[in-house]
Amino acid sequence: MQDIPHGALPTNCVPQAMCYNPVTREKFWGFVTIILLLDELRNGTDPRLDLLKQKRYLWSMTRPWTSTEVKPAGSGPEYVFCASKTPPKHPVKVPLQVSNNNWTVYLAPAEGWAPAWEAGMIALVVLGSVVLAILIAIIMAFWAQQAALLTDVLVRQYNLINVLDGSAGRTHGTASDGSATSKEAITLGTPG
Repeated sequence: MQDIPHGALPTNCVPQAMCYNPVTREKFWGFVTIILLLDELRNGTDPRLDLLKQKRYLWSMTRPWTSTEVKPAGSGPEYVFCASKTPPKHPVKVPLQVSNNNWTVYLAPAEGWAPAWEAGMIALVVLGSVVLAILIAIIMAFWAQQAALLTDVLVRQYNLINVLDGSAGRTHGTASDGSATSKEAITLGTPG
């Protein structure tokens, strides 16, 4: 590897439009070169793959079949150049331009994209919904029971008023006569 002194690199571009695009506000800053030892990458011994292994990621790197290669029967549309022991499921796909060829890198977590607590959270939400539904049913039953008890208490109160008034029987009065039975009809909603 050779270091190029700063003075040997271009510092300005002529014409200016080659170095700066005012529409996208992007500026040309240089070239990037990466050197990979393909045998280590293919064998899975490249040190850069250790980070993926530590974070429990599955990967695969593919490229199209060339016209000079013999494609084995049952092989996919792309040649798998290197991959983890287990192929990634539902991976993120990134296209790369390598040596005038389109390669693709696939990457996915070993446990999948769903978090480990997802099933437990779904069970908790379902259980919470069932408990909430039971509590609402109990409250509605108490309200219905309370309304029935209130009706029974009112009937007993009006019967007691009739007994104390000296009425021998329960005869319903009209709403305008002010009798206990007319008040009972208004309160309980029964026809007088």
